[in-house]
Amino acid sequence: MPMISLSALRDMPIGRKLFALSAGITALLLAAFAGVGMVKEVSDWGQRASVQLETSGHIIAANAAPALLFGDSRAATETLAGLSSTPHVVYGAIYDQQGALFAVYGDAKSAAAHLAGPPPAAARLQRSGTHALRVEPIVFQGQRLGVLYQEMDLAELYQKLLNDLVVMVVVALMGFITYALVVGRVQRGIVRPIGDLTTTMERVSRTSDYSLRAMPATRDEIGVLAQSFNAMLAVVQDRDTKLAQHQQVLEETVRQRTAELQQTNVKLEKELTDRRIAQEELHAHDAMLKAVTRSAGELLGSLNLDDAIARVLELIGQTLAVGRVQLTQITVGRDAHLFSSVVQEWCAPGVERLRDHPLLNGADLTLALPRLASAAIVGDRTVLGMDDLTPPLRALMEPSHTTSALFVPIMIEGRLWGGMWFVDSNPTMRNWTWAETDTLETLAGLMGVSTARARYLQELADANTIVQNSPTVLYRLKGDPQLQLTYISHNVTKFGYDPKTLVAANNFLQQIVHPDDQAKLNEAMAGLMERNASGATVEFRLILPSGGFRWVENRYTLVRDEVGRLVEIEGIIIDITERKAAEEKIALLARTDSLTGLANRATFVERLHQAFAAAKRGAHPFAVLYLDLDHFKDINDTRGHPVGDKLLRETAERLKSRVRETDVVARLGGDEFAVLQTEVADAADAGALGEAIVDALGQPYLIDGAELHVTASVGISPFAPNTTSPDVMLSQADLALYRAKEDGRNQYRFHSDDLDEQVSERVAISTDLRKAIRKGQLYLDYQPQVELLTGKIVGMEALVRWKHPNRGLLKPGDFLRIAESSGVMDELGRWVLENACAQMAAWKKAGLAPPVMAVNVAMHQLKNGGEFFSLVKDTLERHGMAPGELELDVTESMLAKVTLAQNDILDRLADAGVRLALDDFGAEYSTFDYLRAYRVNHLKVAREFIENATHDTGQAATVRAIIGAARELGIKVIAEGVENDEQRSLLLSIGRSTKAQGFYFSEPVDPARAAELLKQGAIALPLEAEAKAPEVG
Repeated sequence: MPMISLSALRDMPIGRKLFALSAGITALLLAAFAGVGMVKEVSDWGQRASVQLETSGHIIAANAAPALLFGDSRAATETLAGLSSTPHVVYGAIYDQQGALFAVYGDAKSAAAHLAGPPPAAARLQRSGTHALRVEPIVFQGQRLGVLYQEMDLAELYQKLLNDLVVMVVVALMGFITYALVVGRVQRGIVRPIGDLTTTMERVSRTSDYSLRAMPATRDEIGVLAQSFNAMLAVVQDRDTKLAQHQQVLEETVRQRTAELQQTNVKLEKELTDRRIAQEELHAHDAMLKAVTRSAGELLGSLNLDDAIARVLELIGQTLAVGRVQLTQITVGRDAHLFSSVVQEWCAPGVERLRDHPLLNGADLTLALPRLASAAIVGDRTVLGMDDLTPPLRALMEPSHTTSALFVPIMIEGRLWGGMWFVDSNPTMRNWTWAETDTLETLAGLMGVSTARARYLQELADANTIVQNSPTVLYRLKGDPQLQLTYISHNVTKFGYDPKTLVAANNFLQQIVHPDDQAKLNEAMAGLMERNASGATVEFRLILPSGGFRWVENRYTLVRDEVGRLVEIEGIIIDITERKAAEEKIALLARTDSLTGLANRATFVERLHQAFAAAKRGAHPFAVLYLDLDHFKDINDTRGHPVGDKLLRETAERLKSRVRETDVVARLGGDEFAVLQTEVADAADAGALGEAIVDALGQPYLIDGAELHVTASVGISPFAPNTTSPDVMLSQADLALYRAKEDGRNQYRFHSDDLDEQVSERVAISTDLRKAIRKGQLYLDYQPQVELLTGKIVGMEALVRWKHPNRGLLKPGDFLRIAESSGVMDELGRWVLENACAQMAAWKKAGLAPPVMAVNVAMHQLKNGGEFFSLVKDTLERHGMAPGELELDVTESMLAKVTLAQNDILDRLADAGVRLALDDFGAEYSTFDYLRAYRVNHLKVAREFIENATHDTGQAATVRAIIGAARELGIKVIAEGVENDEQRSLLLSIGRSTKAQGFYFSEPVDPARAAELLKQGAIALPLEAEAKAPEVG
């Protein structure tokens, strides 16, 4: 556009100048108008953007606060979605207090601008190029929760302003005039709706009333803005309503959960209280069991009962924490009234002693305490309070603050002997628990047993006075495997021995018995260890300290308790030196058969009477074998008497070759012979000798160059406890001989069909058993040993079975005793040990092996200690087993026999690491104190105790005593024969660490099924058993 020079302007006509001036002024006005318009429009748009961002920021910040408070990012995102109704807003974001992004809307254009630096403390607005950014803190009840960012795109606004400027230039003049006319109206049309909108925003911000609405007066941008604002308010109002509803639901849920939690807390407190009480009772029960176990050792092991009772009363009183414990004796007086006297008393410190008080000695219980008297006479305990006492007794007890007393009667042989008082001085009436009363009844039973024993010993002591000047020496051995001497009469001094020295010795029999007779004595003592033994008699030479010896007869009598357990062994030593000298003189008279050199009939009959008398006194049984040669008369008739005599002499030699030195062979006359077979454990032993005689005498004879064939028939009569006389035995043997001839000769027979069948059966089984081992007819089953509480498998016991081709399945009880008596036991034992260890090795290879394999051992195996030790050691090494993985089961009687024989096999096995278990424990001896002398890993409580314990309080008390003693000695316990949940529950109440085996958990199973159980790791218990299992504290 060409410039107009000043000279040309000066030369213009006035009109043009006016026109130019008017045009210039108009242009200036237009430029000013355009500039002012542009500034005005920019300012208006900035104000609108600011208001929009501020208003939406207030609303969104207020609505987003609950979402941040509850961590609901989804609700926050939905709140930001309301920005979609606000023009030009392209991005929105909410950050939590830590600056982490919580919710987002749109796409950030200036992210760097609002991500740098810490969040602002107050709201602010800033511009960056063509974008506007508003930062709004989110606050709820004065607590800062986060920051809201909003971003608006201004590029469209700037483009519109540029277009408007062009239009203004084109229509400047017309716009100027038009503006001048309509500017006022336009101004009113713009400013008023904005004012109304601003007023509405301020009310919403002030009151948080999202139900308010702006009234749009136009349809322009302001009207659109008002409509968008209203839409945003509707969204916020809906979210606010839902938030309020959610809050109500949440508050109701919190209220319900709080109530439920309070109820749960009440139940939990009750359960904790019940558990604490149960644990306290359990601890008290354990303490009582330990105290009673120690008391048992004191009462049954002490030689001075009075001192032992004093120690027991103190121990029990301290354990119970009572003020007084009394032992009283009760007698029956006139009119069957019960009268009580104090025998011993223990008092706590500060409690007055009343042992000698007249009110408590000679007291008539029937009159003073009738309820106690009626209960005591039948063996029932009684709990008394102060109100139950007569006024004099109450006055006597009040100074010691007595509140209650428990009386437990002591019964001896089913009759009331006395009782024990446990007097409590607690401020409140004591609630005597089942654990206390049950255990104290066990203690009363022990007190009765020890009192009866002391009374018996006193009677023996009184009897000792009578025998002091007699040749009979009395002594007593303790009924356990050690057989400790506890008493010997004073008249042993006649043999040169001091009684006290012998009692203090550990092995007094080894000191006084001649070495050559020691084996014979040990064998007799070993026989006493058998459960069904009643006594024994043995003769030996008693060494004199001064030199020389005396022949004595030693008689044993076994004292057992009511369940057959050995309590003591009473012994009598009788000097028979003169009798033995007479017997030797008789022997010197050569009372023999002149033809054969054997004993004659008189000698045989005399020895028969001696053996019979000894057997009646408890010596070893014996048997009479009566025999003759079949058709001997024919030999005499055809060959002549000289040949017959030579045949008889050869027969005598063959008979002597088949018997032992202790047996007696006699010729009774003609071709009749007899054998007195000594130390016959079983009729089968006599049958075996009869078979050997028939075989020996049936062999050809070479006499005077001629071969003779002669057979023999044998009749056998074994000694039986009900046999009335030696003559009866001879008659029975003669009858048996007749039966042998009647049945075809060349055989032996007993005097009854029953004995024949029994012996034949045993011989057949013995023969078949040897074949069974070689032919693979034997196999092993395995029974798990488990933890009583959990059912976890902790071991397997190998049990031998015999699948007989004709008799079917045979269990150990059917053939083990025959195996021992017939000499098959060693071979059978080797087979069992080998196969059990081989199975253990296979399970180890498969990763299934139990901690231990238990194998039963027989006494016959232990006799040859060195050979058996080598067998065990080699077998373990061959199968790669550690010694501790093998447990050998022995019985109490085997323990005693090994001790008597001074056999160290069990010690050697224990030194090597092999585990030992006492099988059928408690069934043979009444005392457990001897366990301290042996290295035992497990006690296996006898099956009969477990079977009867649930309905027999005495048996239950024995089980408790066994488990308590084992716990004190650090020995584990396995209960055998557990077959029902009642037995399991009883055992759990006694000792939670007890192990068990029995049909309740599993019967003996084959190796495949045993492997399945080992893979499971535990025996699944019935649900009811799991529910009944007590808690482990």
